[in-house]
Amino acid sequence: TLIGWMYAHGIGGAANSEEAFKWLNWATQRGSATAPYYIGCMHADGLGVPKDDAEAARWCRKAAERGYARAQHWLGFAHSMGRGVAQDHVAAAQWYKKAAEQEFPDAQFQLGLMYDQGISVSRNSARAIKWYRLAANQGHSAAKNNLALCYASGDGLPKGSVEAMRLFVEAAEQGFAKAQFNLGLAYFNGNGVSKDVPRGLKWIRKSAAQRLHSAQLFLSSVYGEGKGVRRDAAKSLKWVRLAAENGSVDAQFRLASMYYNGAGVRQNLAKALHWYRACAEQGDSRAQNFLGELYDSGGFVTKDTAEALKWFKVSAEQGNANAQY
Repeated sequence: TLIGWMYAHGIGGAANSEEAFKWLNWATQRGSATAPYYIGCMHADGLGVPKDDAEAARWCRKAAERGYARAQHWLGFAHSMGRGVAQDHVAAAQWYKKAAEQEFPDAQFQLGLMYDQGISVSRNSARAIKWYRLAANQGHSAAKNNLALCYASGDGLPKGSVEAMRLFVEAAEQGFAKAQFNLGLAYFNGNGVSKDVPRGLKWIRKSAAQRLHSAQLFLSSVYGEGKGVRRDAAKSLKWVRLAAENGSVDAQFRLASMYYNGAGVRQNLAKALHWYRACAEQGDSRAQNFLGELYDSGGFVTKDTAEALKWFKVSAEQGNANAQY
């Protein structure tokens, strides 16, 4: 297995996918649990072979069935996303549980998340906390963040800001963007800790630098409204644009509205149309309805009834009452 892995990654020499597969397949045939997982990873990443999620899942299943926790977690994730296999949250939970019981922290976190959100299982805060805690005790930063949220809200645990802050700090210092944002919000708003706006903004900026959309949008609002800082339209625009460029639907809609109305930026209808369309193509019913109205009226685009009906239809199918009307 080790020889095959080294050939696959070019360790100690040039990468050679044929030699890698030969040695890994040899080990698989002799009962190795890790070797089929590595073959699966080669197919998942297109490492010397065509990228093929179904083939990756087939090999990883061999490893998972032989008890390899990392492969069990991979297969759980594949089922949760429908990657190379049919999307099946029940199967995902089963594979996560197998890996979690082997103390694999990523699987413990995912299983906690499923109980926390009630995905394929009845929502159970106690079980969610159990798995979050087990993962957090192994240093899993996302589990620490979610466990901190449970303490902060009192969801399944005695409400405790001290323990919440301890976990937020640990996860934030590990570089976990969501924890940095949550820690920043706690300081910015004085939730469970003495209010400290500069310290709060420091952590929120760290989070935003990691492209966390919620942090980028928060900074845009802070600078746009002058909350705790001097109002700065340029910085407000910078952060909402970054979030929009990173794919945030809410940021795209906000930026489109800013350009359309000339709010905090010079009116630019072409840019407004660009961002409304980007937002609509990601499934936002507000933007879809707006495009329907735009093409129906022929405001600053050529009137196009067919295009208007297309956008009204997809918006209405999502329950947008304005589009349905």
